[in-house]
Order: sequence, then C-alpha cells, then structure tokens
Amino acid sequence: MRIAAAVILVLGAILSVAYAQQTTPPGANAAQRNAAPAGKSSIDVQFAEAMYRLATARLQRVKNVDRRSSGSVAPGDITRMELQVQALSKMQEAAHRDGKLDWFTMLLSEAEMSKEFADAALKRLTTIQAANPALVGKDDLAIAELAAQIAALNLQRGKDAAAKGHEEQQNWGLQFLLIDAQTLQDRVHLLEFRL
Repeated sequence: MRIAAAVILVLGAILSVAYAQQTTPPGANAAQRNAAPAGKSSIDVQFAEAMYRLATARLQRVKNVDRRSSGSVAPGDITRMELQVQALSKMQEAAHRDGKLDWFTMLLSEAEMSKEFADAALKRLTTIQAANPALVGKDDLAIAELAAQIAALNLQRGKDAAAKGHEEQQNWGLQFLLIDAQTLQDRVHLLEFRL
C-alpha cells in the first residue's frame, strides 16, 4: 500500500508540473515563471534533485532489505527501481542544463523505463517457463506479452507525439499516466490476492 501511495504522490507531482507549465500567467514566459531567487536553483531543478535523491534512497533501502533477507524483494522490483534512478538522473541533468523541467521528456523517459521493465519481465517469465512450465502459467505469460506490447506501443506513441504540437504531447502524457496508474492498481490487486 505504501508503494501505491508513493506512486500516486509522484504522479500528482508530475501532473502539477505539467499543469503549471500550461498555466503561464498573462505577460509571463516560462523563464519568468520558473525564475529562482538569486543564488538558488529554480523550483524545477530543486524538484528534479529531490526526485532523484528520493528514488536513490528508496533503491538503497530495498537493496539493504534484500541483503539482510535474501530473496525478500523481487528481482524485477529492484530492476525497475534501478531503471527509475537512471531515468531520474537524466532528468536531473537536463533540469540543471536547461534550468527547468520538461514534463513531456520526463514522461517519455518513464515510458522508456516501462518498456525496458516489461521486456525484462517477459524475458524472465519466458526463461522460467522454459525451465519449469509448471511455475509460469499460460495466462501469466500472455499477460506479460501484452504488457510488453502495450509498453512498446505506448513508447512509440510518445515519440510520435514529440514531433507534434503541445496539445498532442499533453494528451499522450495524460494517457500514459492513466495507463501507469492502471498498471499500479493491477500490481496492488495481485499483491492483495496473494495475501
């Protein structure tokens, strides 16, 4: 349940940044809206730094738990968190370079990470099923295949939206967040089912 709350907070923060970038006051440009007081980083840079530090701390905590109790954390969860740290590192570098946070690029990085994770999960399940078919059911494998396909298609949709206008990018971003929220909800239901 804590994972669900954390993801919802992150999604809320992303939507807040996206909304803030859409609602520039009359007469103000993006640079003015994001300007920082003298000697301080912009709010977007501070946000990117905090997101990176939070993801890094979570990854370290999970690795420590797994080290103390080997196998207590699914390898896929660690992989996903490592991918997230890598994506947030790139986002942080871009925020430092540009002085602002580009919400669309941030979501596109998240979509790339989701595709990599879905591909790795499918590969892992395929390997397990090949070694011992009784461990992975056909339904589980079919769901993993569909998840990998959706992740690939969604990433392509995002890349296509990048070449289009701001409205298309925003529409894709909101759809991506809805898909991500549904994926999270599915994982929470699966965990509840196993309990």
